[in-house]
Amino acid sequence: MFEDVQKNGRLLNQVIVTERETLAILLNPCQDTRVMGRNLDYCIETHIHGDVSLTDDVEYFYVDESFAESALSEKIELLCEKYGIILRWITKRQLKVKDLGDLFRGPNIPILAQKIDSRIGNNQGVINAALIGEASCNSLYNPGLWHDIGNEAEIFQYFKQLWHTVAFFG
Repeated sequence: MFEDVQKNGRLLNQVIVTERETLAILLNPCQDTRVMGRNLDYCIETHIHGDVSLTDDVEYFYVDESFAESALSEKIELLCEKYGIILRWITKRQLKVKDLGDLFRGPNIPILAQKIDSRIGNNQGVINAALIGEASCNSLYNPGLWHDIGNEAEIFQYFKQLWHTVAFFG
């Protein structure tokens, strides 16, 4: 079966690179998978040539509902109000930490999720975008607390990969 997937390069709207990813998708109990591109592994950037006006150039701001429960909620709402941006809360994507496997994005992802849950998430057993964002910031201000998972570049990559996992399966 993996050979067929390799020939077509896609499975369930997911670009497949390894047998492990194929197994992770096939073994996942979630039947409602989402499209996620692999290019997020390698870049998060945009190039803007010229000024950007929040008033003139931004019509909507889409934010995961997990941020509605965070300290950023009020700042997000004020920003949108100030610049006349329509705020749209999108359905919260989250996963139970115990349900995170290591096949989709590797063995460090469940370890990172557990660490975020215990350090940031008060052992609630759930991981979402707001917790990942808060942990990512914490790793910059307190790198010594996260060095057991990897160096700065590795941790940055693992945060992205954890988000890919939550976005795809959550």
